[in-house]
Amino acid sequence: MYSFVFLVITKTICPLGLHDNNDLTCLIFCVLVVPELSPEFIRPLKDVSISEGETATFECELNLEARTVKWFHEGQEVGEKPDSRYQVLSEGRIHRLVVKDAILPDAGEVMAKVEDKSTHAELTVAEIPVDFTAELSEVHTEEHKMALFCCEVNKDDVTVEWRKDGEPLTPSNKHVIQTDGRRHSLAIKDVDQADVAEYSIVVGDRLSSATLHLDGECSEEWWKEVVFV
Repeated sequence: MYSFVFLVITKTICPLGLHDNNDLTCLIFCVLVVPELSPEFIRPLKDVSISEGETATFECELNLEARTVKWFHEGQEVGEKPDSRYQVLSEGRIHRLVVKDAILPDAGEVMAKVEDKSTHAELTVAEIPVDFTAELSEVHTEEHKMALFCCEVNKDDVTVEWRKDGEPLTPSNKHVIQTDGRRHSLAIKDVDQADVAEYSIVVGDRLSSATLHLDGECSEEWWKEVVFV
């Protein structure tokens, strides 16, 4: 809706004579000035709650198109974060921030800002309990060969403990313990009869166990296990 204000100007001819008998022309000029609208968030951000590994999407809407929105996480501009899990998307007046494969440090304040206007929301990331996605399996090997126990968990950067018959194992030339992301392994070198046992791995409150079996030739002490009738 527009309103117009006219300034009334009058012209008085006095004294009026015969030479004034003529056409009079009045020119009117009108200039319409439309001030530029300031960007406003007509649909602000909302809080998002997810679990580890899930995707969080923050969305807001402006009253104008073609505006650059800057996103911040805990005060740091998202464009400055060396993390490809954070994606900024725009479609007309709709602006989104997508956080993929969420981890616990992603929790915190998220802000969208355009010029001097901003909208805020909180991201909550719930920790999921650590668990096995692939447990230990029984291992059969021959004497003087290597035995390998492997398992996989559902989270990175977790602390595990390996045990032999319930007793903790520490890395050594005999026992090689390795971690590769979510995959954990225990290698037992130069296997002999003394290595036959139940091996287990503990992560959080979860435990997975399997037994090492020695196949092939009998040991020199085989006769001690024979029962004569």
